[in-house]
Amino acid sequence: MEVTASMIRSMTHRNGDAEVESGQLKGAIEYKAEHGRAISFLAVTMTEEFNRDSELPGEIESVKLMQGEDDSWTAIFAVKNEKVPSIASISNDEMNRLLEQNRIVLYGG
Repeated sequence: MEVTASMIRSMTHRNGDAEVESGQLKGAIEYKAEHGRAISFLAVTMTEEFNRDSELPGEIESVKLMQGEDDSWTAIFAVKNEKVPSIASISNDEMNRLLEQNRIVLYGG
């Protein structure tokens, strides 16, 4: 599965383990920073396009966007009642578009 920017309606910052509103997912973004790795917590709302195109085996509990050592991005979905998370790729262009659309700035990157 590949995630595109059009599959995510909004991403906003949240504090640590703060609750999210109905229809949102707890999310996080982990990325390379100047002195190691950094993480920001997010509230994420998916679009109908995601729900239509999703190949996930059940209800999503959370999503983590993670930057690899080679600068590639991965979306990791925790699915209710599944022990192993579902992993999807997201291209650098789509990730940049997503960050820009939602005015998310990665500090120290």
